[in-house]
Amino acid sequence: MDINVEKKNNCVILKLNGNLIEGPESNEFNNIIAEHLKENIKNFIIDFGDIKYINSTGLSIIFRGYLSVHKAGGKYKIANLNPKLKNLLSITKLNTLFDIEESIEKAILSLT
Repeated sequence: MDINVEKKNNCVILKLNGNLIEGPESNEFNNIIAEHLKENIKNFIIDFGDIKYINSTGLSIIFRGYLSVHKAGGKYKIANLNPKLKNLLSITKLNTLFDIEESIEKAILSLT
């Protein structure tokens, strides 16, 4: 998995690409969130538009990121889910926990 970081309108957008599974990127994902929280940036959008596969470890990575942001009083949005990932989040009931937006633009608007 590759992670591209972009800042826009006081939001950090983490654009994920590839497979969201266990690996060194899992630590990188949560380290990026921790670094921005230290800088007092608390709005995060996770862009799933280019995720091809996610397993239970990948879900855990996303959940840990959510917990960090939530504990800091921030907002954590997920955007650009394909139908397969929407179904996965529905089956796991994570769709009731995460704020899900159709696009990055809608996620940014909901945070500003």
